[in-house]
Amino acid sequence: MLVIRPVPMPAGVVRGIRTCTVVLGLVALTACSSKPPAGDIAAGARRVVSLTPSLTSLVRALGAADELVGVTRHDPQDPHRPIAVVGDMRPNIEQIIAQQPSVVVVGQYGFNASDVESLRAAKLNVVALPLQTLADLRGAAQTLGKTLDRAAAATAIVTGLDDVVARAGRDRPSTRPRLLFVFDIVGGDIFTTGGGDHLAEVAAVVGADNVAAGGPVTRKITVEDVLRLDPELIIHTAPSARFANSAAALAWWRDAAPKTTATVNKRVIVWSDGSLAQLGAELPQAIGRLGSVVRAAAEP
Repeated sequence: MLVIRPVPMPAGVVRGIRTCTVVLGLVALTACSSKPPAGDIAAGARRVVSLTPSLTSLVRALGAADELVGVTRHDPQDPHRPIAVVGDMRPNIEQIIAQQPSVVVVGQYGFNASDVESLRAAKLNVVALPLQTLADLRGAAQTLGKTLDRAAAATAIVTGLDDVVARAGRDRPSTRPRLLFVFDIVGGDIFTTGGGDHLAEVAAVVGADNVAAGGPVTRKITVEDVLRLDPELIIHTAPSARFANSAAALAWWRDAAPKTTATVNKRVIVWSDGSLAQLGAELPQAIGRLGSVVRAAAEP
């Protein structure tokens, strides 16, 4: 699973689901037509293309799933209502234009500024939203709510997030376990958060200390660094081909860093889905789950 990070990362690093450009045969045929897909959305209805899975989740949570006409290949599909896949790593403007969107929503990151400019140059109605912090999530929900005429639903999303954050704060353990988030491991390099993103915020909310704090938002550390930092809890923020489950991750850490407290106590976890890594509608539920994991790690 790919998950967007706010800085460019190596190809193996799963911290950032980016916007799209793989031209698949059937989709390419659609892109050659000036007409929207038949049977898709009633004439005159709003047509939304989402180029960032976090925003796709918000569009759906706002109750506007039926208005989606284009998504990335990293978005889940409803088999009863498939949505056009408009690419992969970069936006394919021909495919997007073929969907005749009313609005194109996209996460705003340093690495995709030229893509956003290209979309706007194509005279598309682009809403680019920063997605790095919890405040950004609140802002994205509110902006999309206004854009899609669903302000009340957006308020409910923000209120739900605030309630979960407040509850997690009340339930924080008295002892703060040392936590290492892992985005990916490439060779001997371990990619984690150095702070300034939603994961660092969430760690603080649930009562854990981010052992890699103090570096750039996406920080690269070594196994030797991990041995020195000695985390009590290691969480891979999303499953990947290499680390599909917690057993696979624990096996790697037992080989690479057998003496860390997390490895000795078997507190190495692969998050089962993208809800923690993505700054989207599923994050409040993930915060609740993370709080339980952190409280268990804090127990003697």
